[in-house]
Amino acid sequence: VTPGTRSQVALIRWILEQFELADTVRVGAQRWPANADKPVSGVDRLAGFYSSFGLSKNVTCDDAVHVLAEECDAHTTLLTGGPLHNLGEVLHFVDEASSDWRLGRWVAQGGFAGVGVMDEARILPKFAGLKCCPTWNFDGNRAAARVALDSDRIHRKVLASKNVCHRVHYNDMLQALVGVARGSTIGRHQQGLDMIHQAMGPYLRRKGHKKFHDPLAFALCLDEQVCPLREVYLSWSKPSKGEAGGWGSMLCEGTGSWISVDYDPARFVQVVLGVDLDIIAPVELHSYEENAATIW
Repeated sequence: VTPGTRSQVALIRWILEQFELADTVRVGAQRWPANADKPVSGVDRLAGFYSSFGLSKNVTCDDAVHVLAEECDAHTTLLTGGPLHNLGEVLHFVDEASSDWRLGRWVAQGGFAGVGVMDEARILPKFAGLKCCPTWNFDGNRAAARVALDSDRIHRKVLASKNVCHRVHYNDMLQALVGVARGSTIGRHQQGLDMIHQAMGPYLRRKGHKKFHDPLAFALCLDEQVCPLREVYLSWSKPSKGEAGGWGSMLCEGTGSWISVDYDPARFVQVVLGVDLDIIAPVELHSYEENAATIW
């Protein structure tokens, strides 16, 4: 959890309690409890998107470094959706301890694949002509991002690039598909889809749609066929005359870093929802896929 506030931990623990997983899933936060009392907009007051959730009275939590060092190994996939403080710190920790710690796969929402890596016909207009671009998650701790990208302790690195993530939205069509999907599932699966549907209904009525970036990275954890990937070397550059600066990619073999250059909307939504919509809602799925193709 980053930055690791008491309310963030309480929210996560509340969700785990709903699924009866509070005693089996370990929670870690950045330098816990150093940031416990920092305010986090929305979460503290359960306002806006968070109004459908609750806060647990149990805020048992460990330092994220110890959770990552003790729970991850060469068979683990680690998903990150924010600045890489915790990953950078655990890599420093295991180096200092001369540990043989390894991470099987790291999937991140971050990085940028621009001109020279992506088919230019698939680049969003706002990113047209760019080779590099600032990205919130990697820019949140550039040093940690560099360490993680260069680390030979991580076997495979898969990145959901900014310019592909920005094509993914949660809208009324996706809400309808969630509604169909939850009727064909049972147990925790159904409970999770119910929670999404309940939270997103009021949000869509207020906002119309929601950017859906991190779930694309989540889908890549489950199925890398959701996105075509290219092996690249990522670097950061300062802004200069005629160049925006930021993170950019260049095609390069042997780096172990693979970045998304497109995505398959139908496969994405079926992976995220965990159901075969081709069978239970083919017309709705086709409509969603056609709509996704117009988000430019």
